[in-house]
Amino acid sequence: MHSRFRFVRPPKLTAIDDGFYYLRVASIFVRSGAWTYDGVTITNGFHPLWELAVTGLAAVFRDEMALLRATYALSWALQGIGLAFLLRAFVATGVYPVWPG
Repeated sequence: MHSRFRFVRPPKLTAIDDGFYYLRVASIFVRSGAWTYDGVTITNGFHPLWELAVTGLAAVFRDEMALLRATYALSWALQGIGLAFLLRAFVATGVYPVWPG
């Protein structure tokens, strides 16, 4: 029996701009204990709470692709939780956003 559905490869995970910066700083911190991007110069150019979260993931996921996937999963989960709280607030207050059109 043939399925009318065919396997479709999921899109490649890509990160731009700050995405790799956070992962690299976290990976180096796990190895050396220093907040640095290049292994020499100390940096503080990051959002501390997000960097701590990514560093926790880097301690668990040593493989670069696994760390990227875990970071995406955490980001999506946090965004979903934020959206749920926002929608709950809209329902509780009876105030809904109105889109022009």
